[in-house]
Amino acid sequence: MKTLLILIFSILFMQNLPIFAQEAPYSSKSFDPNTVKNLSMETSGGNLTAEGGTSNGKAIIEMYVKSSNWKEKLSKEEINERLEKYIITIEQEGDKLVATAKNKKNGWNNNDWKNGVSISFRAIVPKNVNSTLTTSGGNISIANFTGNENVSTSGGNIDAKNISGKIHGSTSGGNINFTECDEQIFLSTSGGNIVGSNSNGKIDLSTSGGNVSLKNLKGKIKGGTSGGNVSGQDLNGETYLSTSGGNVMVSNFIGELNASTSGGSIDLDIQKLTGTLNVSNSGGNARVKMPFSAGYDLDLEADRINMASSYKDLSGKINIGKNNGHDNVHAKMNGGGHTVKIDIGSGDLKLTDRN
Repeated sequence: MKTLLILIFSILFMQNLPIFAQEAPYSSKSFDPNTVKNLSMETSGGNLTAEGGTSNGKAIIEMYVKSSNWKEKLSKEEINERLEKYIITIEQEGDKLVATAKNKKNGWNNNDWKNGVSISFRAIVPKNVNSTLTTSGGNISIANFTGNENVSTSGGNIDAKNISGKIHGSTSGGNINFTECDEQIFLSTSGGNIVGSNSNGKIDLSTSGGNVSLKNLKGKIKGGTSGGNVSGQDLNGETYLSTSGGNVMVSNFIGELNASTSGGSIDLDIQKLTGTLNVSNSGGNARVKMPFSAGYDLDLEADRINMASSYKDLSGKINIGKNNGHDNVHAKMNGGGHTVKIDIGSGDLKLTDRN
């Protein structure tokens, strides 16, 4: 299972490409970084990138312009002509830097799209800046901040790195990738995958139609999907993982775990429990590996229960292979300890020793 998790992470991380290659900006404007506390960027069809730091001692905002179809290469004169259809703002309002690109027309027709441009912004500002980034059709990349960061895109991906503060992010149709983030992480997507790694704090992740893949997270972790799989490796803390139609796979776990699925399988490798293990599966099987040397209060229900043990360390009710195809165990292992509650509605449970 560990090999499968590594493959999942590798594939999904490769999907995140840099928003800006080594291309020259159409325009660039610099500001005194000591006067900047907030950042607001908005565009309808382009990408947004924000980086904490300075460039030659200055805060800067760069603008990049391409044809709307991203294939047609435009001359400087063609770009200038098409930009006449837009209202471009790059300025400082008090302690806030503002960069916006809006079409002068309220709507788009087919001819507008063919002759339009995609306008993207890149900002380099102090690390403690609070940011708000919004795009309708592009990707968002944000890195190296310690403030409150809010990002939103309707049709693109979100990539967050080294955020030591609060980040709220949402996308309707894209993937989310975050790493090296701390404190509070709230990220959601309606139609994409979520990949997270090397982060700590309060982590709340949700997707309606994709997979959730997590590695080396610590804290209070919540990951949910309606239609995909959930996988975790080296998680540590109070953890809630759920899917309505997929599988749950966890390896090398430490902490308290709630894992549930309505229509898939559950495969758990528990290194150490520090609280309750609660497993629920309405329509599939479950395999749980945990150290039998510790004490547990077992509450197990399944069509068939397979325990690789002689039961010599169990005391209580053990009904396996006796009740017309439905097994249950309500017993203490090694004198009792953390609660292990596993309810498999119409499947099998295999419980094995990790050591």
